[in-house]
Amino acid sequence: IPHADLCFPGHPPPPSTPFPEEQMDSLLSIISSQRERFRARNQELEGENRMLQHTVHALQSELDNLRADNIKLYEKIKFLQSYPGRGGSRDDTEQRYSSQYEERLDPFSSFSRKERQRKYLSLSPWDKATLSM
Repeated sequence: IPHADLCFPGHPPPPSTPFPEEQMDSLLSIISSQRERFRARNQELEGENRMLQHTVHALQSELDNLRADNIKLYEKIKFLQSYPGRGGSRDDTEQRYSSQYEERLDPFSSFSRKERQRKYLSLSPWDKATLSM
């Protein structure tokens, strides 16, 4: 049996003639231009991603600064309300920042509360039911 006549089942026979040269050049130019388009689009998206990450970091920093400013303002409100003759009506804004202000003053109670919550969540449902009784 000659070697060229050997065929493995499930595999096509090897091509007897390669693609014509002009067809290879045409395919190569198509693939090259497609690769360049993808490369340009990738660079564009990476630049956009860097810009968006920078914007997110800037906004997060601004948010943290505003939160700190609000807590300081709440501290001033609390100080002014401590004077005699000043009634303290609390609105939603004060309620929102009062807990953050208190946590900032007493980190141990905050830690203790978080630890208790963590321990409670790690209990089995049976233990939780027993504890609630």
